[in-house]
Amino acid sequence: GLECRVDQERSEAVRGGKATAVRCFPISIDFESQSTEAASPAVTGEMDRWRRELGLSGGEVVGIGLDRLDYTKGIPEKLKAVDRFLEQNPSYVGRMVFVQVVVPSRSRIPTYNALSEEVTRLAEEVNWRWSTDSWRPVALLRNYEGSVRMMALHRLADFCLVTPLHDGMNLVAKEFVASRFDADGVLILSNFA
Repeated sequence: GLECRVDQERSEAVRGGKATAVRCFPISIDFESQSTEAASPAVTGEMDRWRRELGLSGGEVVGIGLDRLDYTKGIPEKLKAVDRFLEQNPSYVGRMVFVQVVVPSRSRIPTYNALSEEVTRLAEEVNWRWSTDSWRPVALLRNYEGSVRMMALHRLADFCLVTPLHDGMNLVAKEFVASRFDADGVLILSNFA
């Protein structure tokens, strides 16, 4: 550890006669504001747009994953879980849609390009295995859609998967809960979220 004198009264760490302020700055979202905006007509309109774009008739179970493209987020594992779920629950074939939004990141790094290719391959494999003439189980989207569109997707979803593979904070969980002013929807977290 770093040897220094801690002045708890002033919230400072002092080393070599120089003081460094230590403050708490929680990273989060404005829960009340997000919840209020999620109830707006603009968000409701975007829900209708999502239904059209995803080809939803109204009886489907909708799941979402919203992640930056990163190997710590567990995106391939989510897609494998969708495949396994359909295998173990064939009554959901044609009735469950999983929307995975992947926000590109670090596109110049080869390992991230390989991860992107793996995610695409897995989504295609799940869709190839389970799709019908009028239904695909996985909708893979590769860009951030903006806050109103994301709130609409939160509201449309029956469940949200947040599956980091390592300890970490993820604001998607809180955004999902804040958007669900109706107190509906299921948030599924990995042990590490």
